[in-house]
Amino acid sequence: MSTSGVSRTSLRRLACKVSRGRLQFLGGGLWSSRGRSDRRGLSYALAGGTASFDPLQRKQVLGEGLARLYQELHGMEFVALRYTAVYGERQHRRAVMGGHIAETCERLRRGEPPIIDGGGEQVQDYVYVGDVARANLLAMESAVAGEGFNIVSGVATSQKRIVEIATEASGSTLDPIHRPLVVTRLPPMTKIRFSREKARRLLGWEPQVSIEEGISRMLRWVDEKHVTAA
Repeated sequence: MSTSGVSRTSLRRLACKVSRGRLQFLGGGLWSSRGRSDRRGLSYALAGGTASFDPLQRKQVLGEGLARLYQELHGMEFVALRYTAVYGERQHRRAVMGGHIAETCERLRRGEPPIIDGGGEQVQDYVYVGDVARANLLAMESAVAGEGFNIVSGVATSQKRIVEIATEASGSTLDPIHRPLVVTRLPPMTKIRFSREKARRLLGWEPQVSIEEGISRMLRWVDEKHVTAA
């Protein structure tokens, strides 16, 4: 089954997927502020401890905690997947984390210079949507239960680097435009570190599409979209 063109909207339809008495829910809220990885904090909180979390982290902890409680009370097994910045074909520019890639590809194909917020040092852990879809399929078929997994690339990529990759892949010679950095509900990060080791060990999952290849696919999709529209 090919997953290279699966959109994030399609993935959301897999949320709360019940298969053979198993509940699978999608996280989508794995992120970190001030350079702090939430991996240890999530495990600590789910074990009954206390920790300081940002709003999206609290939602993730609550969701996994409720799923664990339901498993203990009713025997409904669960698997939770925690995403970082998912990107890929058919993504809209309103996406909170991966939208900048879509915007950059669109601008370059229109012959407009790409935009960098501030100095472009802010980073994300970008994971391609096809890799995320494959993680969902592996989780649904796996016998593993009662676990949460980071579905991440494990690589911190700056916004400046995203623009460099997209500009080179598009063949453009345009210089980027810098605009003031606006702090939103997701504060900019300059250092993150997420581990995918548990997903590799228990699910056999690792990302297969690099950020360079993923952006090339995005550019091809933008081209195809424009041809169809014409």
